[in-house]
Amino acid sequence: MPWENNWAALRTPDANLWWWSVKNTLVYAIGTVPLSVFGGLGAALLFDKGIRAKKTFRAIYFMPVMLSGAASAIIWRWVFSGSGILNYFLEPVGLAYNWAGSTDTALFGVMTIAIWAGIGFNMIFYLAGLQNIPDELYESARLDGANAWQRFRRITWPNLSSITFFVLVLAVIKSFQVFAYAYVFSENGGPYYATTTIVVLIYKRAFEEGQMGVGSAMAVCLFLMIFAFSYYQYRLRDNNEEAGY
Repeated sequence: MPWENNWAALRTPDANLWWWSVKNTLVYAIGTVPLSVFGGLGAALLFDKGIRAKKTFRAIYFMPVMLSGAASAIIWRWVFSGSGILNYFLEPVGLAYNWAGSTDTALFGVMTIAIWAGIGFNMIFYLAGLQNIPDELYESARLDGANAWQRFRRITWPNLSSITFFVLVLAVIKSFQVFAYAYVFSENGGPYYATTTIVVLIYKRAFEEGQMGVGSAMAVCLFLMIFAFSYYQYRLRDNNEEAGY
């Protein structure tokens, strides 16, 4: 298997399927991690307030987490398919499209599933962190005339730094390991490898094609990517703590 970096592989899977899967995985990670992390933070801030029926809304947001990846992919494939519920509303205005079956939009459909599930998952961690922040800090800030943004910047965000670090690292690792969403949503990582991520390609090589050696080599490369990112993040956090950030 050619391992050289071929830039043509970033434009077509025919050039080098490995680098194509790496590109898909990176696009998926860049598109899902920030939205799921900060979406979870936003949901936690909302539900930490005294809104009506907040326990019910928390349960609704967390419900996608309880679904398996395959079940979530099947639900969203039904929504985004050519005859799906989304086109039921778009067809009258002439915007109907086979979102799940197009090479241009299939990966974004997979990303939608991850964001949908990730917000509820990260919300739980942020809620736990918010509930551990003493109310006295907010009361003192209000007495000093701090507005809502200042209270968030000076109190909430610093006290959630450890939660954010954990959620961010976990979200990135999960994004590099995405399989069920991509494999089930567009059926075997299609169309035309549009949703073929690293783990989907590993599965194809090792279990569908019987190339265990190639699949193992790819798995080692994936491990090294995740290890390098995690190691760098931990070193960066330790350096910031030593510097007093």
